[in-house]
Amino acid sequence: MDFSVTDPVIAAFIVIPVLLVVALVWGTAAAWRRSGASSATAARVSLAVAAAAVAWMAATWATAQAGIFQNWNQNPPPFALLVAAIVALSGTPRFQYFGAERLNVWVTYPPFVWLPAVMVLGALAGHLVIFRALRLQGQTRAPGEL
Repeated sequence: MDFSVTDPVIAAFIVIPVLLVVALVWGTAAAWRRSGASSATAARVSLAVAAAAVAWMAATWATAQAGIFQNWNQNPPPFALLVAAIVALSGTPRFQYFGAERLNVWVTYPPFVWLPAVMVLGALAGHLVIFRALRLQGQTRAPGEL
């Protein structure tokens, strides 16, 4: 298949990741400046984040061009390795820039605790109701009927 980059649907898959990278780089620079780092350090870290994001996007583009993502169901990408790498890097003292005295405790207060306590359970209950309705609807249909 041949796709045109000017097609709005295809362009969305290019524009949205680029905007996300821009937001990530801007947020990284703002966080480093807010933490008291110098402007040169913030710029250097932002440049490193931008380079890593562009490398990730290039690797994803090359993988898609190679056709690896066409067999998504039979051969899923190893996202678990990415999660394991993030966990390993975030646990090392080298990457704990803000230190143990500046932990994120805001997630233990309302409304943030409502996400796992209420909203996830509500979403689970909604899914169970929908699955039950679909199962019952499938039992009342004649075979071959849409």
